[in-house]
Amino acid sequence: MIEMRSEPACTTASAGAADRLALRAATIGDAQLLMQWRNDPQTRANSHDRGAVKWDSHMHWLGKVLVDPSCDLLIAELDGVPVGTVRIDRGTDESTLSWTIAPEWRGRGFGRRMVRLASERVSGRPLRADIRQDNVASQAIARAAGFEMTETHGQMTEWHRERQETRGAPFAAPIEMPHAREDERVDDRYYAARLFLRPLLESDINERYAAWFADPSVTQFLESRNFSTEESKAYLRAGHETGRYFMYAVCLKQTGVHVGNVKIGPINRTHQIADLVTVIGDRSCWGQGLAAEAIALGSRVAFEMFGLRKLHGAILAANTGSLKAYTRGGWTVEGRLRDHYLVDGAPMDVILVSCFNDRPWPTPAAT
Repeated sequence: MIEMRSEPACTTASAGAADRLALRAATIGDAQLLMQWRNDPQTRANSHDRGAVKWDSHMHWLGKVLVDPSCDLLIAELDGVPVGTVRIDRGTDESTLSWTIAPEWRGRGFGRRMVRLASERVSGRPLRADIRQDNVASQAIARAAGFEMTETHGQMTEWHRERQETRGAPFAAPIEMPHAREDERVDDRYYAARLFLRPLLESDINERYAAWFADPSVTQFLESRNFSTEESKAYLRAGHETGRYFMYAVCLKQTGVHVGNVKIGPINRTHQIADLVTVIGDRSCWGQGLAAEAIALGSRVAFEMFGLRKLHGAILAANTGSLKAYTRGGWTVEGRLRDHYLVDGAPMDVILVSCFNDRPWPTPAAT
């Protein structure tokens, strides 16, 4: 977890510089920077857990946070230069804020501005912050943002701010987000020409969803079939809790209707590889090339959000529709395993397909 960081109460930056601060959504490309900030000695001294974080643990945490719909991990930038990060965790009754200022940018007043910007994003909810007793500077930041200390628990102090409405306050500023165009990420959605992907939610898993996986036409080449809504919800939760796989809903861009899934995983973080499985469960959407579009978009999500270098899959030779969809979605055939699986008692070949990341991905830091 990102914790409160120390920043001197007196500031040296001009008000104009602080006013140029903007927030954007964090991505997997920020992984190494976030880890460096987290392992800074002063940062560790102000954290609940003062131990150094290792790369694998950090990537596991970051992968879960980036797809968590209840969490916003934001990067604060000054004229495009990262100066810190703030995290918003939306609970049932309140939202919790935590923040970090980059070591080289401390003491310039950016902490106050950054926290106020983040607070504006959830101004309609009660807010909370947990700060160490000896972190006087972060307490000053919280106080400047309208928080009041309410309780003390050991070395930690609990701060709260009541629900507020934004009425043109001088610190109100929108979060910088791109416009929704083809192949673009907006908040937690990725858009293509006719569909978008977003994290699958438990509320998506209903009787209609379960019917997809009870339909022999849909599950003909799937190992997963005939499970209840509760089993599906438990499976979704297990992916988030372990960080081994993540599920995305395939939705029509025009109507927002959920028509299928993309699963990224199991993820092998040592080798930076993962499987990618795509299912269009709504049969009314078959034969339109949506699976290929979802595969191409899912591949982009896997590379951008999880820093993977390669995706791979194995397709039964009889599943010609999936083979066409994957190759049209930018994947290539790597080989064939002869008589690899038994299907209804008869041997069948498996075709191996893959897709490589042609963009740079984070290099594991030394631990």
